[in-house]
Order: sequence, then structure tokens, then C-alpha cells
Amino acid sequence: MDLSAKIEHSRHYGNEFLTWLLYRSTLGSGAVRTWEGGEIELWFEDKARAVDPLKAKEQDTFKGEKPAHSREALEAIRRGKMLEEAGLSITEGEKEWHFTLNGPRWTLNSVKLPALLKEEGDDRVLERFYLLEQLHLKLEALYRTFLELRLDPGSWKKEKHNLGKWIRGVGTSAEL
Repeated sequence: MDLSAKIEHSRHYGNEFLTWLLYRSTLGSGAVRTWEGGEIELWFEDKARAVDPLKAKEQDTFKGEKPAHSREALEAIRRGKMLEEAGLSITEGEKEWHFTLNGPRWTLNSVKLPALLKEEGDDRVLERFYLLEQLHLKLEALYRTFLELRLDPGSWKKEKHNLGKWIRGVGTSAEL
């Protein structure tokens, strides 16, 4: 299988990743534990888009305060739609990164970095690169955690069961 076929074959992982992030961030009150044992504070923000994987033209866009957590968004997921894009933020202490993640394309848009400490010059540019790298490392840790679960049949079966209970609204975070 050539590289482009492999990419197309695994594109759905991006949609599953976003749905899994919504699930995990909801259970952890924003905190998502990574496979390394650390936690990343992640929030769904002002927009989300869900698509039908079989009918790409059928999509729902949700806007407003925490739209991915809205009854309408969760109902779309219950009906088989998958999150394709979402506005997210990651918080670490006083630092906040805001961005839009497109799952299947694994692209970031509208990235807003934490406030810069440097006033001007090369130090400011280096600080921006450092903050972008920190965002990349946090997203990589989250995705690696997802893939560790997703690619292990036993772990994924249990995670999928719990995710399904969450989607159906059965149980509480204490039971999961």
C-alpha cells in the first residue's frame, strides 16, 4: 500500500481523536491524562463541526459557548456523525493556547499563542517558536495516548464501550 493510500485509510482516526478528546476532557473536567502519566488541560471552545462519514455533505456546525458539549452536538454524535473540526484551548498555568484543529487533515488554524514576554527582536521570534513547539508537543502527547488505546484491541474495546456509554448518556464519570 503506497503512502497516499495509507493516509486515506487512516484519515478517520482524526475524527475519532476529536470525539475521544471531547469524551476524555468531559470526564476529567478538562484534564486529559496522557500515556506518559501527565495531564493536559484541554477545553472545547466556540465552534465545532460534525460530519456524516458516509455523506460528507451532511454536516452540522455548532457555535456559541462550549458548542461541542451542547445537546445538539452530542445528539449528532449519537446519530453517527463524527467531529471533524473544533475550536480548542490548552492551558498550562498562566499560558493558554487557542486554536482550531481539523482532525482528518491534522491541521491547526487560528492559532493564538500565550502572551509573549519579550518586547522585540530575535528573542521574541524565538519565544514564538518555543510556544509553537510546546503546543505541538502537547498535541503529540494527546494523539499518542489516543493511538496507544486505539491500536491495542483490548484497550480500545474497553475504551469504546465506555465512550459508547458516555455518548448514550448512560452512567456518570464515576462509573466509567
